Amino acid sequence: MLLLERSGGGVPIIEDDVSIGANAVLLGNIVIHKGAKIGAGAVVLYDVPESATAVGVPARIIMTSEM
Repeated sequence: MLLLERSGGGVPIIEDDVSIGANAVLLGNIVIHKGAKIGAGAVVLYDVPESATAVGVPARIIMTSEM
């Protein structure tokens, strides 16, 4: 995994196997971790953990999958 310095406004980092629904918005210096799912129309302002599902405005974690 490539480690990137996170500073300033930055841009979202999207890892592998991520699903992003239609019209979802990812804002700022955040990481969407491997296997995460973002619901349609969600506004994501914070990191989303691995295999988690985030929905809503602002987005919140509603489910995490244990692997």
